[in-house]
Amino acid sequence: MEIRTVEVSRLQAAAYNPRIVLEPGMPGYERLKRSIDEFGLKVRYYGGISAVDTSFVTKVDGA
Repeated sequence: MEIRTVEVSRLQAAAYNPRIVLEPGMPGYERLKRSIDEFGLKVRYYGGISAVDTSFVTKVDGA
């Protein structure tokens, strides 16, 4: 097995992965926001690295 360390800026999204950036007002964003508001969001840390983009959590929380 080969393990390499690369900068995040060098990563590219796969063409077959149809994910889009959700923005306020989009139905998917609003559903996700309601879910987080109702049930909360647990952020797990692995070796000091967050498994969740905390800037997104801040936007949803309105902070």
